[in-house]
Amino acid sequence: PQIPVGGAVAWTYVVTNTGNVLLTNVAVTDDKGVAVSCPKNTLAPGEVMTCTASGIAVAGQYANLGTATGTPPAGPNVTAVDPSHYFGFVIPPATAQVGDLVWLDDNANGVQDPSEPA
Repeated sequence: PQIPVGGAVAWTYVVTNTGNVLLTNVAVTDDKGVAVSCPKNTLAPGEVMTCTASGIAVAGQYANLGTATGTPPAGPNVTAVDPSHYFGFVIPPATAQVGDLVWLDDNANGVQDPSEPA
């Protein structure tokens, strides 16, 4: 997606425990340092939660990785990674201006003649 530089960026991470055991210490991190907020830190088997993060768009191509981790009762932590990207574009400056002089242009020539009042 394209987002204007300085515009709001919202990330949504849907985390699902696809296993058959309780996961503890569940967290989502972002490799660019964006703070991710999750409503809880444990997930029962099959349970789903939504985590969120926000930021301000920067210029150019932006890419980051969200990583979800959880600790099962035994064995190593489980992880899942999801990439994200956007293109931050600069809004071009206006190409027209409105002047500060208004008059009744009786002959519609775009020039204020001496007989045309302001």
